[in-house]
Amino acid sequence: MLRSFSRSLTKPRPFAKGTTGAWQILRGAMLTLALSTACSVIVDSEADQCSTDADCQAKGAAFAGTVCSAQKTCIRSGNVGGGTGCTTNKECSDQSGDPNQICRKSDSTCIPLTSQDCTQVLGSVENDETIVLGFMGPLVGEYASIGLPILAGAALARSEIETRSNGLPGGTGGKRRPLAIVACHDLDDPIRAAEHLVKTVGVPAILGPAFSGVTLKVTTDVTVPNGVLTMSASATSPAITQLEDNGLAWRAVPSDAIQAIPMVFLAGQIEKAVREKLGLAAGEKLRFAMTVKGDAYGTGLAEALQPQLNFNGKPALDSSNSSHFLRVDYPDDPNFDYAPLLNQIISFQPHVVIVLGTNEGIQKVTAGIEAAWPTTMGTLPPRPNYLFPDGGRLPELLDLIGADNEDLRKRVIGTVPGRRGPLYEAFRIRYKAANKNEEPGTYAENAYDAIYLLGYALAATAGEPVTGANIAKGLSKLVPPGTQIDSGPNALNDAFTTLKTGNNIDFNGASGPLDFDLLTGEASADIDIWCIVRDSNKTPVFKSSGIYYDAAQKKLIGTNTCD
Repeated sequence: MLRSFSRSLTKPRPFAKGTTGAWQILRGAMLTLALSTACSVIVDSEADQCSTDADCQAKGAAFAGTVCSAQKTCIRSGNVGGGTGCTTNKECSDQSGDPNQICRKSDSTCIPLTSQDCTQVLGSVENDETIVLGFMGPLVGEYASIGLPILAGAALARSEIETRSNGLPGGTGGKRRPLAIVACHDLDDPIRAAEHLVKTVGVPAILGPAFSGVTLKVTTDVTVPNGVLTMSASATSPAITQLEDNGLAWRAVPSDAIQAIPMVFLAGQIEKAVREKLGLAAGEKLRFAMTVKGDAYGTGLAEALQPQLNFNGKPALDSSNSSHFLRVDYPDDPNFDYAPLLNQIISFQPHVVIVLGTNEGIQKVTAGIEAAWPTTMGTLPPRPNYLFPDGGRLPELLDLIGADNEDLRKRVIGTVPGRRGPLYEAFRIRYKAANKNEEPGTYAENAYDAIYLLGYALAATAGEPVTGANIAKGLSKLVPPGTQIDSGPNALNDAFTTLKTGNNIDFNGASGPLDFDLLTGEASADIDIWCIVRDSNKTPVFKSSGIYYDAAQKKLIGTNTCD
């Protein structure tokens, strides 16, 4: 991201792009409340109580004197924009019967933390020292398998900070500050969800959004103009790097400009393996297809990967490969008809398919190719190998392989940011313990690290106003040179002590080493190579192959342990 910090403040950034199935997204049960003289909210069973003040008056005597708030909730008029009703969070929760209400001190107004999009609150907000952060990601519907693990990783980190250190330092009179998170589903209306967090709740920072396109829209339209910091755990588009963000748009995952590099290496290895398997001579040419989701993630990764891709001894875009390389783009549209796309790919009969998408790349593209592949021709063409980025490391791919598709299992390989070292394994054990033995989903460790980063940034600026700009200032204290602090609960109090003295810590995440380029605001990060194996129950599971791309050495390192 482009920075506008002054010379006196360097531009360090964290590394560059619920809980899984166990989390149940709360849908905000509405309570019928009596009127009172303080911050009373009158709630009925409708999702939106009102659009105008007249709607409130039409509801009867119980709603007399109420007006329609920005959240489409009927509240007492004396509490709108500078009312004198509340002074503490507990007062609001006691009077409303809703534990997820706080007193917005700027105008003495009781406000609900939940909304149409934001239905879950992690942690208690009764304590007035509580710092409330936001979360944005896909939590229901088609893409929930991406958002729920991210929320689960964040929830684990928040819980560890609360239980192991009793919150964050910097409260009034030396008290600790609890940490709470308001979780919002952001695909129905990202701007509406962001505005609730920013303008109604008043959060200083948001973990998310999850998708690159949503991140670009929310940061430019809502968060940056209002001085709120965002830190995405999964938005990897190179376009985010170029944002004019006033130092407020961060991400706990490397850019796809980095992930594209090992994907090029892998494409070369796949080509070599296919040639050996089919007994092809050096002059015989392979066919590569690339399917590209038409959002910031898919197109950004494609534009980073395509110029570097080589096969048949030439660049993919060389004229000699013109009839051997097929790129097919498709819109980010749930109603899109994939049949023509699939027909085009089947007719091309690629040896390798690079799938640059997310869930639909698995359920529509890959599954569609496999289902339509010729089975009755005289000489059957070999089924393609598939190369996925991080967007394909999802449960849907394991479901597609299932209990008996060994052939497909062995034709799939992919990349994911981060390296699976000891810190990741320690995180994985704690995550499974907190989530009914479920494995961490993709980006869960990045979200886990992000909450620790935000927590330490808040600790580094204890005593200063809790704002997005000050959190960004605090993040500058989390880069080397400094005392190494590993992600996880064991180092919390050591980190707080070091930051209290004004010294830096060098934060090392569960997602991998975090060495930041202070000029660009993003870090080169190692990229893990994954495959799919079967566990002791013959269930397909993702596994680190033993090979990873070392960003510092710019090469693949390790030994393949996949079959």
